[in-house]
Amino acid sequence: MDELLDALDPDARLAVEVALGTAGAFGDVECGTAYLLFGAVATARGEVAQLAELFALDTIRLERAVLAVRDRFLLSGATYDGDPALSRRAATALATPRRDGNGPTGVFEMLHGALDDPASGANAVLRQLGIRPDEFGRLVGYGTWHLSREEADALLDALDRRVTDRLPWWGPADDEDGLPLVTDEIPVASSRSAQAAITRVESFPDGVRVRLVVTSLEEWLLPPRLQAEEVLIPGQTPRFDAGPDLLQVAVQLADGRRAANDVVEERYCQTRPPAPRLIPLAHRSEVFRANDRRLAAQRVETIDWWLWPTPPAGLLHVRLDWPAEVLHGAVCFDASRLHDHGHLVVLPA
Repeated sequence: MDELLDALDPDARLAVEVALGTAGAFGDVECGTAYLLFGAVATARGEVAQLAELFALDTIRLERAVLAVRDRFLLSGATYDGDPALSRRAATALATPRRDGNGPTGVFEMLHGALDDPASGANAVLRQLGIRPDEFGRLVGYGTWHLSREEADALLDALDRRVTDRLPWWGPADDEDGLPLVTDEIPVASSRSAQAAITRVESFPDGVRVRLVVTSLEEWLLPPRLQAEEVLIPGQTPRFDAGPDLLQVAVQLADGRRAANDVVEERYCQTRPPAPRLIPLAHRSEVFRANDRRLAAQRVETIDWWLWPTPPAGLLHVRLDWPAEVLHGAVCFDASRLHDHGHLVVLPA
């Protein structure tokens, strides 16, 4: 292994060190190409970072995918002192030479070698994430030419398809206007330090956009957090920390299904979500200062939420809880009006 590491440039060597450390933390016998892909993204900079951003790759998504496919490629569950051995495919990937034959193997060469075998773990991870390995591999191949910064920027801009392909498919299009069903302020919750209201509800063919406005009545210690924090523990499924500063929003549909923001939902999913989802679409934070300095500044948090799919006819409950400011409340709508395009009627919660 030392001979292979000696033939790498500093960036590739760092990526391999992270890959080996991650495989060891999971207790795996071997470090395969899936871990090489993880290490390359975890340490990415420059053109490699642009490539990762282009395909919406981050360490959280990659770790989930590696955990999903590792049992097909690795012998897991053992405990080892030190780093695991490189798999056959990983060792072959690290020996990938530069095209010009000059200089050490870099991250792009390492990735090119990891993707060369269609049955490799790196390709399996990409497929798990809904990424076509041939598209990813094509850009990696361009990277092995070690283009100048200007050439690489021009190429990545030309091939960037996020505008049309990488948007959440269950969300509204940027230029799509919904049918307004609520345009008046509907109080949801109130406490000594804050109040919340729904100010707009728009109906779309595939879902509903809800605008929630939270206003301070006294100074807050912390602004509200919109999604739970994801805690990753090696070898285990992700956990979600819903602390007191989380503005918890939950929607109960008439058929008993529920959508909430107390877990982190995957936005870039290539398959139809199996359950309702509630995700923040936009967030604007404003501070208004009064002329009287004795008065605290007022904060206004405006959040647009996307509820997918369109709720069925019946009662639609929206509940809000913000423990940090003792803000609790709920509002109930007649969701039947979503289907006949009438104004939503507020019912007793």
